[in-house]
Amino acid sequence: MLLARALLDLKQRLAGSIIVAAHSGQLEQAAKVLAEDAAAKKIQALQRGKSARTLVQQEKAEKVEAATKIQAVQRGKKTREDLQVEGSNDPVAKEVPPEETIGTGPAVAAQQEYHEFLRQRLAGLLSTAAQDGSLQEALAGANPTDESEDATPKPPEMPEDEKDILRAQLESSLVRGGLQQALAAEETDFEEVRLQLQSSMLQAMSDGSLEGALKTAFAFHVADEDAVTIVAEQPDMSGDVATLADADEEAFELEKLKERIAQKMLAASLDGSLQAALDAFQRPKKHVDEIRAKLADQLLDSLNNGSLEKALAPLANDKDELKPAADAAAAPCGPSGCDEDLRQRIASQLEDALTDGSLESALQACIVPKQDLQPKQPPEEHVDIEMLRQKLAHRFEVSVADGSLEAVLAEQSKAVAAAANQDLREKVGAQMLAAFNDGSLEAALEANVEAEETDSERLRSKLATSLSQSFLDGSLEMALSASLPEIDSSNLQVAKPARQSRPPSAQTMSSAVGLLHVLSSYDRRIGKIAASIEAAEHAIRDRIQQTEMLQVQLTAARGDLRSLNEIWEKQQAAINAEEVRDLMLQEERQRAADSLELEKLKHKHAAVDMEAHLLSNRSEMASTAASGQEAGCSRQDSPLTSWRSQ
Repeated sequence: MLLARALLDLKQRLAGSIIVAAHSGQLEQAAKVLAEDAAAKKIQALQRGKSARTLVQQEKAEKVEAATKIQAVQRGKKTREDLQVEGSNDPVAKEVPPEETIGTGPAVAAQQEYHEFLRQRLAGLLSTAAQDGSLQEALAGANPTDESEDATPKPPEMPEDEKDILRAQLESSLVRGGLQQALAAEETDFEEVRLQLQSSMLQAMSDGSLEGALKTAFAFHVADEDAVTIVAEQPDMSGDVATLADADEEAFELEKLKERIAQKMLAASLDGSLQAALDAFQRPKKHVDEIRAKLADQLLDSLNNGSLEKALAPLANDKDELKPAADAAAAPCGPSGCDEDLRQRIASQLEDALTDGSLESALQACIVPKQDLQPKQPPEEHVDIEMLRQKLAHRFEVSVADGSLEAVLAEQSKAVAAAANQDLREKVGAQMLAAFNDGSLEAALEANVEAEETDSERLRSKLATSLSQSFLDGSLEMALSASLPEIDSSNLQVAKPARQSRPPSAQTMSSAVGLLHVLSSYDRRIGKIAASIEAAEHAIRDRIQQTEMLQVQLTAARGDLRSLNEIWEKQQAAINAEEVRDLMLQEERQRAADSLELEKLKHKHAAVDMEAHLLSNRSEMASTAASGQEAGCSRQDSPLTSWRSQ
């Protein structure tokens, strides 16, 4: 299970890295670098194969020529001078190319052996210096001045002629690639050497020695160009040097690009930005259903215990206070300008609340823990509050930007508030009228007056003020007319209270009207709160639907990504198979060419053997003719004369 999770996390990281690289353009650059690197490697392999084939052909030709000459000398049993004389007189020998009759002398063979010895010795020294790090130190501390050359100790055991030969061999090897071939012939394990070079390069990059060596090499790049120009002026080397210069420029650009990429990756891994970028794609799994259930339970609990009403009460008061000012300010403002300003204001407030955490604290203050209302349940899984906050912020920003939040709140609040206020007004008016008719309202007020005799004067004055204000602005008349539209106010009769200890007074009536006003204000506030709750629930349902749609889209995108990965793997496997097939075809072609060359050499060797056999037959016939003359035979009857006449 843990292995499967680790593999899944690794796949997600790789997919995120590929997506980021594709968006930023790094994927195309990496593919281009890989393609150029592969092309350079193929070119180097072809060059090495061509040079190796040339060396093999030269060795085969030398061996065949040496064997042919040895066999000719052994079978002919004559000196070289006799063979040359007979060959000049024989028309068959004239058809043989002059290059085949000319052999390599002992001096040329000795020189070739000495050059091969020097080449192997130089390759061994360079490989040893590359492994122990002395080559890197020499490159880093190199200074092409006359003083440094004079100060360099000269090996006393190497004479001047050997130095000249070694210098010439080194220049030719560097120009034509012979040094790389010698080093490749000396190396037994390619992978081990590559790993050693990689570790040494990384170490040099980390401690800064590589940068210093490159700076030194770049500082003396002009001197190197002059040296290449001098070598290019030699005969039969202009084309090779031009090709080598172009290849060196491309290889230099590739190496610079690789070094930049390696430095950036190393710096990112050292300062932690690479790990942070990879961890950014590791998102915890979103348990949408659990979060939805928790929010629903918390809203129901807060609605049942009244905490939601308490939390929304200050907002309702602020809304009532700001409503007249908003209505006054809405008249001169156009519809588009005010909506845009309001949307921007709400967006900024929500962003500030999400940033400083006040929105989260307000929501937590409205929520009553489940442990206080219900028995304890097993601990739930941890929810990432920061991720939830970012998600809610993004959704609020989107809804505020497109105006959907404002439209939903406006429509729902208007419809629900109007219906709730009308129902509450009618209900409260009917209840208060019934209580006033049967005397229960007066009895309740009298009981309250007896209980609060100390504050009776203050309460009486407040009720009188509220009654007079409601009478003046017409709100009392509107409430009574709405509750009893068919009853005439002149025909109303007040029922006698059950308790006749104190007669009703104007103050009692004023207190009843004030209480009615207070109750109506509370009912209006309750209606507004209920409308806000319904609007919030509707918005939550919409957001849940949007979340489900996004989840479905994310699942489809992941499926597409997996299919694309499979297609890419198949294409890569096909490309690798084609490359292997190409290499096999090249090897078969090379084998066929080698076999053809071998057959040609065999035919050539057979022709030489036939010529040697003819020469031996001629010598035997000449000896037979000479013996016949000594025995007394005439020249006309000799077999040699008859054979020549034929």
